[in-house]
Amino acid sequence: MDTFTILAVLISLTAILTYCNHRWLKINQTIGVMVAGLSVAVFLVILGFFDSDIPKSSTDWMTHLNFQHLLLDGMLGFLLFAGSLQVDLKMLLKRKWQVGIYALVGVIGSAFIIAFILHPVSKMIGLQLSFMDCLLFGALISPTDPIAVLAILRKVGAPKDLETDITGESLFNDGIGVVMFIVVAKLMMGSDAGFGTAIGLFGIEALGGIGFGLLMGLVCSRIIRSAEEPSIQILVTLAVASAGYFVAQKLHMSGPLAMVVSGIIIGNHENWLTRHSRIALDSFWDIIDKVGNAMLFMLVGLEVLVITREALPELPTCLLAGAVAVPIVLLARAISLYPPVRLLGIIAPPHKHTVRILTWGGLRGGLPLAMALCIPKAADQVSRLHIHPDQVTDRGMLMMMTYFVVIFSIVVQGLTIKKVIARGMKKETQTAKGK
Repeated sequence: MDTFTILAVLISLTAILTYCNHRWLKINQTIGVMVAGLSVAVFLVILGFFDSDIPKSSTDWMTHLNFQHLLLDGMLGFLLFAGSLQVDLKMLLKRKWQVGIYALVGVIGSAFIIAFILHPVSKMIGLQLSFMDCLLFGALISPTDPIAVLAILRKVGAPKDLETDITGESLFNDGIGVVMFIVVAKLMMGSDAGFGTAIGLFGIEALGGIGFGLLMGLVCSRIIRSAEEPSIQILVTLAVASAGYFVAQKLHMSGPLAMVVSGIIIGNHENWLTRHSRIALDSFWDIIDKVGNAMLFMLVGLEVLVITREALPELPTCLLAGAVAVPIVLLARAISLYPPVRLLGIIAPPHKHTVRILTWGGLRGGLPLAMALCIPKAADQVSRLHIHPDQVTDRGMLMMMTYFVVIFSIVVQGLTIKKVIARGMKKETQTAKGK
């Protein structure tokens, strides 16, 4: 199937599912599209009992689509750039310690906590995951997606500082999560790699990406300022989100972090743009953001076809692993965030329910799933990476665990986070009035 056909099918299917959600489900667009996509995939699986060619053809198409390549090498740069354009730099700088520490601890701390809890639990229930397998899973599942939560935060009138914390953390922890995943994967492939190597790899990827994004943002801001035509200004930003992301990856720097930083820099040079240019730029990237996320979440729902095929040889064990992963991931996020929230309270008193909202509002999107799909198959690990058969990472199990957490977070957490936030804000208001 050629590229144009794939794009046409993706856009058409996304349009149909988005309309169905708007017409009948009437829930948050990203959540609704994912649920609709998942429903279509489940229907295809059921249909397979009557005609085995239909689900097989659909699964082959999804495999050929290469979800991880599409997201990590294409869509991610555009989505992160679009999201970061809307970040208020002044508010972000005001909350820099909160955002920075939440992003670092929310990924690195959470990843290690997941590994330390999951490893003994897996031994107890017979999953036999190694500690490095658990750490790899922790690294890929820790990044959160703010898309569904932000709209809810604005509807319930959540404080601006809490909105900034969640937005900033989610944008930066995507980049940190990708870097940590790469570092852990490289450590698993290199027997002579140690702690110093890990720190070096992390520094090059993360700091390099931030520095490259800063340089690109400043240079492109000046170019945009000198171009008075909105169409040219939009083309420059498109070049940043595409070529800039590609160059950063080729230089072994973090493309996601580069996009976040460059987007924030460009988005906060409002005085360099005319009102007409600003409206055109914001409208264009708002559409890219909404359409891109709708397509992404639709694909997340359909990806169950590929995950099920991959885990089929040991499906009962993989389902058990998935069920165990959900509470462990939630517990790890709560544990990792509680200390920094309390310590940072010395600088600025946190909202009473910050930990609860950050934990339950930490939805997982397509990025963890894409990283799980990047894990090589068992045969490739042995033949290409020269890993001993006894030390092969169970790709199917990690994929199923990731999918369980992603689906639970989007459906259960996504559909209930409004009540959690509203209840927290109501209690905080009542407490303030009581004083």
